[in-house]
Amino acid sequence: MLLGPAGGTGGATGTSGSGGDGSSGGGGSSGSSDATEPRDAGPEAAPPQRSCVVGSLERYCALGDGYCPATYADARTKLRARVLALDPSLILQQACTAPDGSARLRVSGVYGWSLSMSYIYDPTDEQLVSVQIYDDLGGCGNGEPAYGFGSTRGFYGEDLPGCSFSYSNFAVPPECELPENWRERGGLAPEILPSDAGADSGALDGGAPFECILAP
Repeated sequence: MLLGPAGGTGGATGTSGSGGDGSSGGGGSSGSSDATEPRDAGPEAAPPQRSCVVGSLERYCALGDGYCPATYADARTKLRARVLALDPSLILQQACTAPDGSARLRVSGVYGWSLSMSYIYDPTDEQLVSVQIYDDLGGCGNGEPAYGFGSTRGFYGEDLPGCSFSYSNFAVPPECELPENWRERGGLAPEILPSDAGADSGALDGGAPFECILAP
């Protein structure tokens, strides 16, 4: 299923040198004692960070016209559209931060309890730098496209853990002033519901999603 007009940060840990097993270099095995002197191993090395990048932004954008909105406004327009059988509940525009501390701006769409799509920009020139898909299996794949390139969860472009957005695991900013039942406005499209579904199973009123812009 293709979600249409919708480098790793790991580091190597050394195993030789002064923190080695003493079999080479200045910490050789000569000496009159068989005892092993305790040594300070220093701070424990952090494990390599897992990359959540599925592929390049260029390849994602090449999937077709409309895959990569050029501006924040274009992103909001795109996120108002249905994805698969899901209508959007909320469009949220917020600032976030890249791993190097530089500013980013994320425009995200929440589709019920099933999916979120995010378009992330460099705010200095409103340049799209990454797209994230977060589905019911999470926001980071195992490196192999599960549903085909362009539909698999993860980032397309920059790896931005500080900008990751989950449809289910975020606190609605109080500035948005949303009603408690805001999710009912989206989700499964009413015409997709089975005929015996309850009246509150579909969209709240079939109208547009709520929109909250917290960063210009």
